[in-house]
Amino acid sequence: MDNSISVSIDMAPIMERLEYLEQRLTKSLDAANSLNDVWNTCPPLMSVKQTAEFLGISESQVYILTRRQGFPKTKALGGLKITTHMLKIWVERNTEWVEENTNFFSKNVM
Repeated sequence: MDNSISVSIDMAPIMERLEYLEQRLTKSLDAANSLNDVWNTCPPLMSVKQTAEFLGISESQVYILTRRQGFPKTKALGGLKITTHMLKIWVERNTEWVEENTNFFSKNVM
């Protein structure tokens, strides 16, 4: 008595799905690299005007942000400056605010 079972699986739909997922992953990685390129082109310290242009908001909105606790700013170098590497961290931690109040992600990544 032979108890073996023969199973035949059509791999084409599975392979198509894998290719689709690979394309989506590649697109996501390209977007992440693009965002890093945008950050890497910024000077270490940005003026209020540069920050406003970079985030796609008005200068008055930047001044409002600078009054928020935890927003990365310094006055130590003569005038109000925003520290770029800390701004990146702040954006990552406050993405919901950035998405609702700026066009940063739509302009720079998408």
